[in-house]
Amino acid sequence: MLLNSLRDLTRHTSGLDIDMIKIMGDDGSVEFEGINDDKTVVLKGSFLKNVPEFEGTFGLSQLDYLTKCVNEYKQKDDSIDVVRIEKTFSVPAKDDDGATLHTEGGEVVYDKVTENIIERLIFSRKSPKMVNPYRVLDRRMITEQPSFKGAQWDVVITPTSQAINSLAVQAGMGVEEYFGVKTEDNVLYLTFGDTSSQAIVEFAHDVEGEITRSWIWGVGPVLNILKMSDSADCTMSFLDKGALQITLETGLAKYNYIMPAKAR
Repeated sequence: MLLNSLRDLTRHTSGLDIDMIKIMGDDGSVEFEGINDDKTVVLKGSFLKNVPEFEGTFGLSQLDYLTKCVNEYKQKDDSIDVVRIEKTFSVPAKDDDGATLHTEGGEVVYDKVTENIIERLIFSRKSPKMVNPYRVLDRRMITEQPSFKGAQWDVVITPTSQAINSLAVQAGMGVEEYFGVKTEDNVLYLTFGDTSSQAIVEFAHDVEGEITRSWIWGVGPVLNILKMSDSADCTMSFLDKGALQITLETGLAKYNYIMPAKAR
């Protein structure tokens, strides 16, 4: 379960310039989140079943190395061991309402908390013997992640493989690195370039709702995510106020990729 979960996670974050994933395991559920280097893709997701080894809050970095490990250790006798340690943290003290406590002088009050946390993963093979340790980040080394509490999406579609291929063909033209979206007569179109020389891709039919504003998103990250949908259920959700979410559900996890729009 652990190896398959890691393999699924690394497969659905590779190629997006996400260099760290925050894992939050608590009460039988595991959520994860991350953001790419230029802050154009925010990942929020969860495993569909509990992964007991992921209890606690920690970070996964060096994702290229981790990806190589989980893809290499596939033989029947390969294994992955979890090394846990007791560690004491200083964390901001909270009152009953969840607000941070301060001294009369305005300084933050800290509590000492001891947790049993993951320190590292050890990938191993019996014959020929091979061992690869992988150290995780403790919670103090995790960068703050952006919050997203969901939205009432204006348009939701399920892209077909033909639609994704049409986007890939247009991207291959190499003319525009951004695309816009418009709806007309229950059809959703992707647009490339300004109105004087605009390329158009017919992307979805029988669309409910409409997009009325001129936003744009990067072709590269959207196409990279959509190409992962060959082994997952996929939906695309558009917010007229300027956001796009692509959701992939793989059977092991649910991935929400949120992309704020740019003005055209």
